[in-house]
Amino acid sequence: MSIKLKHSGGNSVSLNPPTSAPTSTEVAFKLPNADGSANQIMKTDGSGNLGWATDQSGKVVGFGLATSTAVDQYGAQSSYTLVGPQLTYTGASASNKLLIHHNHHMLIEDASNWYMALWRDGTSGTKLVEKKWYSQEQMWIGQTGIHVCLVDIPDTSSHTYQFAIYRTSSTNRLSYNYSVGVPQIIALEIQP
Repeated sequence: MSIKLKHSGGNSVSLNPPTSAPTSTEVAFKLPNADGSANQIMKTDGSGNLGWATDQSGKVVGFGLATSTAVDQYGAQSSYTLVGPQLTYTGASASNKLLIHHNHHMLIEDASNWYMALWRDGTSGTKLVEKKWYSQEQMWIGQTGIHVCLVDIPDTSSHTYQFAIYRTSSTNRLSYNYSVGVPQIIALEIQP
């Protein structure tokens, strides 16, 4: 059985029951009492009450990119850092997320242990993500350590985001290789 609504021009639109029998003896849906806004979708509360909602899932609402041409870095102390490009970004909403991608090529003169972290507002600011005790042999290598992460946006103020690499010991040389690939940081703001 179906409900058929016939247009004055002769064609019709039908509402039909599901192909399989409902799991309960009777299924009832209550329609909203007004039309929604443009581009809204119909939702249910799980109890048969239908309404309108804005589809927000996975929508990219912002983009940021920064590159740098960092020079060779030396140092022995454990707090010594080689920082990558710094991205300044203002979030549209604190309820959104930032998907951050970092790309670099790097050389270490011999085997070395080091940390890599994503910082907000400089290396004296907030450490958002950290990978500890990353060991690497001598080589140029791309996307080392952390290269993709999802972080919270604290507010709608302007903030800087950057990756830093810092050793735990030794006097080994660390260097970004600008000739192989420009170090860059990319941010996509995603509406969950």
